[in-house]
Amino acid sequence: MKLLSNLAFSQAMQAALARFMQDRDYKRHLTYKTGTLLVQRDQLVQALNKDWKNELKVTIPNGGLTVYLELDSTINTGDLYNAAATQKIIIAPGALFSLAPNFTHFMRLNFNHPTLGNREKAIAKLSSIGSKHLIR
Repeated sequence: MKLLSNLAFSQAMQAALARFMQDRDYKRHLTYKTGTLLVQRDQLVQALNKDWKNELKVTIPNGGLTVYLELDSTINTGDLYNAAATQKIIIAPGALFSLAPNFTHFMRLNFNHPTLGNREKAIAKLSSIGSKHLIR
């Protein structure tokens, strides 16, 4: 019985999703979401440039939801992750994305949420942690 209800629900959801994608609502949704994400990306980059000054290089890829940051080579983003986590700030250190040892001063930050309020404060705090405590 459960299998039958799961299959029926799955078919109904697939049909609804197919109609949504064929309709103009899908394109309108994508246009709205793309615009929102661009604003959020720009908010993040602006906050990074304000708080980190010239201490990092920001790379914005052509797609995705993250910006790539290259910090001063003396900052190990694995150590930065550990220090930031104690402040409830989570980053993605470069070592997660490459086995090569030359990415230890890189990190990724996502812009899936607006960079306002607490998130903006967290970026400022992350800058402080990085510049004061994590020089090798």
